[in-house]
Amino acid sequence: ALTRPLRGVRGRPAREAAAEAVRLLGLVGLDAGVLARRPGELSGGQRQRVALARALAAGPRALVCDEITSALDPETARGVLDLLDSLRRTLGLTVVMVTHDLTAAAPRAQRIVVLEAGRVVEAGRAGRVLAHPEHPVTRALLASGDGATALAVPE
Repeated sequence: ALTRPLRGVRGRPAREAAAEAVRLLGLVGLDAGVLARRPGELSGGQRQRVALARALAAGPRALVCDEITSALDPETARGVLDLLDSLRRTLGLTVVMVTHDLTAAAPRAQRIVVLEAGRVVEAGRAGRVLAHPEHPVTRALLASGDGATALAVPE
């Protein structure tokens, strides 16, 4: 699954794709042994890291991460968010996080856009939105994590 985008999207020969897969796994903090394992043999955090490596295999300039930490325990979620920060800085990526957990994404965000029923109800620099939320949905999202979706865009 990891070499497929390298071969199909980027046109790499099989041997080169295999070597690049090992490099990408290293970028996301996994060793080459993961290549021989089935998805069910990996932890949730490992599966998220493999998914990130696969997304990176296509050579994107931006990643859209939709609820990337929703199925993870808090410690593993922090590790995945820290990894995204590292990849963003190292590779010069733009990362857009779609999440109901604004408190997880917000410390890493430059801008926050809050949606309700598919419409923008509040947008602005993260510090302003967090310190002085103007819309009731934003306040509810900060208080409970329910009722809206936030897009957090790291610097």
